[in-house]
Amino acid sequence: GIIMFKKIIAFFLTAIISVSFLGTSVSAEMFDSKEEPIYTVDYLYTYSCTSMLAISGGTATCISELDGYYGETTSIYVCQVLQKQTSNGWTNVSSWYGSTNNYYISVTNYKSSLTSGTYRVVSYFTVYAGSNSESVNKISMTRTC
Repeated sequence: GIIMFKKIIAFFLTAIISVSFLGTSVSAEMFDSKEEPIYTVDYLYTYSCTSMLAISGGTATCISELDGYYGETTSIYVCQVLQKQTSNGWTNVSSWYGSTNNYYISVTNYKSSLTSGTYRVVSYFTVYAGSNSESVNKISMTRTC
């Protein structure tokens, strides 16, 4: 069907993009190159998503982005959570919400006065195509403060 066709197209686009990115440097040095968007064929309404964290001078910059399909993805909701590592897992430090009635969302939030430790950003996306939806969760690389 059309969805399988789109998945195949997305897969080949990914292959082309991956090849074209080889040998290019990431200009945003605060972010790890491994945090470039993950292009996936595992989802119906999600083309790519990323969850990024940078920490500088005790301030965290948290970025959550998701790109759906034009003409198919109708709205996106995201809950962005900054977490700190503890002895028994991860604890929430701050959370933010964002939404769009579009096929692309990008949310950036800041948290200052961080205490020393290891942090990450978890992005919980809900992606809609009309009345259908899917959940996509993405965890950033960890950063220390």
